[in-house]
Amino acid sequence: MLVFSHLPFRQKLRLAGSLLLACTLLGSLLASLQMRRANQASANVSLRSIPAVGALSDLRLGALGSASALKSWLLFGADPAAAARYRAQFEQSEQLSERAIAEIARLRDTLNDSVGSASMSSAIDAWRALDAAEERVLAT
Repeated sequence: MLVFSHLPFRQKLRLAGSLLLACTLLGSLLASLQMRRANQASANVSLRSIPAVGALSDLRLGALGSASALKSWLLFGADPAAAARYRAQFEQSEQLSERAIAEIARLRDTLNDSVGSASMSSAIDAWRALDAAEERVLAT
């Protein structure tokens, strides 16, 4: 502090202003780095996790739709028009589920445990079991 006591007031003011400016620039740099890191994490979520969860939801909707259409077809299939409508609904639900499984398989490489890849695998296994059971019902 002895160095500062001999300096004139104008130089002390310049030094204090320079230090304030340097601290502001350093803080801005650190904030910028943190914002870049947050943007990267957000991009990972939006590019990987959200489509995977959406595909899982599509798979569940397809499974529910195909099971519902199959039940309706079996219950009300005596009428040819109703049977055709429920059969078309069943096939549409099957196609939705197959597209969802293909999307999940495509995204599986990029998924991590935060998305729940184990739950996706179990959902696919459950879908395949349901599909096999539906095929047995259709064969009879």
